[in-house]
Amino acid sequence: MHRVKHKIMSCKETEKQTLKTVRHRVERALKIMGYPFSIEELHDDVCRIHLAYQGEDFLIDIDERDYIRMQLIDGTYALVEDVEEFSRVRRAINEANWKSSVTIVYTILEEEQELLLNYQFYALAIPQIPCFDKYLEYELDQFYDAQLKVWYELKKMKREEDQLKQELSLPSDDYDKHRLDFMKQKDETQDLFLETLEEMGCPYSIDEEYNFILFEYKNVHFLSHVNCEWCEITIHCRGWELVNLNDIDEVMHMKQAVNIANSKGHLTTYFKNDYESHELVVSSSAEIYFSSHIKDRKNYLRNKFDDFIDVQQTVQIEMEALGTEN
Repeated sequence: MHRVKHKIMSCKETEKQTLKTVRHRVERALKIMGYPFSIEELHDDVCRIHLAYQGEDFLIDIDERDYIRMQLIDGTYALVEDVEEFSRVRRAINEANWKSSVTIVYTILEEEQELLLNYQFYALAIPQIPCFDKYLEYELDQFYDAQLKVWYELKKMKREEDQLKQELSLPSDDYDKHRLDFMKQKDETQDLFLETLEEMGCPYSIDEEYNFILFEYKNVHFLSHVNCEWCEITIHCRGWELVNLNDIDEVMHMKQAVNIANSKGHLTTYFKNDYESHELVVSSSAEIYFSSHIKDRKNYLRNKFDDFIDVQQTVQIEMEALGTEN
């Protein structure tokens, strides 16, 4: 009986010691960063830090574990009674979650019947992480990236819905003509794109089911989709880098390298966790203008495709530099 009681007391002491260690590490990092914060004691094993960071109020929960929970509660995005807007926000959250390392969820305030967004992320707080203040600042910046992704998805959905309403408002004959013109334009734009790929010597194939164009450029595989309404082609280069999620240093370096590449380039490079393979998967995408008005279409596309390769090289160089620093 005494042994069991002693073991329970030892566990509690260990938890308290861990809490003090993690809390000390976070407090020290925030002081180095220079942003105002206050500490709320919730109970023996949990405290909450209120942090003002770049105009936003963050919550950081610390307990006996080796990681901390960071939250950003955003403002009102929609009223529940506005079914159209409510549905649009929910769909935008789902789309943004595919591209964000921060988890985005929504909360409904019962009395006001308002939908709020809650961004949350669990960050490691182990002593093996070098320059913990830089790591913490980087993870906080990911919340702003997640906000931009939600905003982009909402803007995209609204544009598509407005286009659909415009089509439905046309008389039947006009709508059929508009649809035929649209399909003709789409075929012409896609044929022009395929023709240019052939001239560049890029092998390609067409996925008839999803209407994707798969092609290869300089031994790099791409996936594309023609958006002829806005004279755009969406291009993806998926899974060009994989990092084992168990390698904490490598994962942290990759996230930093991706962030640096995004600040330098014209593409969007993002990562997501693949829990089946237990890997961090890095991909890039871009929307480019493309039409028959472009005179030298081969060199134009060549420059756009080279941007993808440049981003991959930038990430590789930054990864090597970050590894050398440690």
